[in-house]
Amino acid sequence: MTRLEIYPWASLSPDTIEQMFRLRQAVFISEQQCIYPDLDGWDPKAWHVGAWESVEQVSAEGLAPAASFRASSGASPEASPEASPEEKLVACCRIFPSGVMPPMHPFQVPDDGVSARIGRIVTDPRFRSRGIAGAMVREALAFIQQNRLGRHVRIAAQRHLSAYYAGFGFREIGEPYVEDDIPHTDMLLILSGE
Repeated sequence: MTRLEIYPWASLSPDTIEQMFRLRQAVFISEQQCIYPDLDGWDPKAWHVGAWESVEQVSAEGLAPAASFRASSGASPEASPEASPEEKLVACCRIFPSGVMPPMHPFQVPDDGVSARIGRIVTDPRFRSRGIAGAMVREALAFIQQNRLGRHVRIAAQRHLSAYYAGFGFREIGEPYVEDDIPHTDMLLILSGE
């Protein structure tokens, strides 16, 4: 069973932080061959969503085609997303309240001051196509709404994933652009109640 957790940076254990950076490096830098500064200084200002799997499941040759999920997004500051020795981080992303993280490049759509952001959405290649990323995005969106972190949500999506994010209600805004040699597009989701 996949366990989803959301925590502020200050509550993350050193082991969790290391697993998060290793996963992002393995996918964004090694797999996608995208040389960029992952340690950008923004992680301490974000909430972090983690998806955890049992070590046996991570090590298994034949992975199950589907996953079940247990979510917990009301973490107390005292709680820590410490993985048990039997668990490994298999997916993660970060959430920024509105007004915290501006667009990173001048060619991106300017900040509107009311949009939260979800970024660095990443899944271990062995756990793709199992619904983990989708569950993580849904959990992040629910967390943003429950905690009133923004009236809208923005992402900087890789272009080949824009239809995937459209399935959550995101729509493309602005012009497509190339970041780190990968085509991207800014996307916006107007949260319900607007």
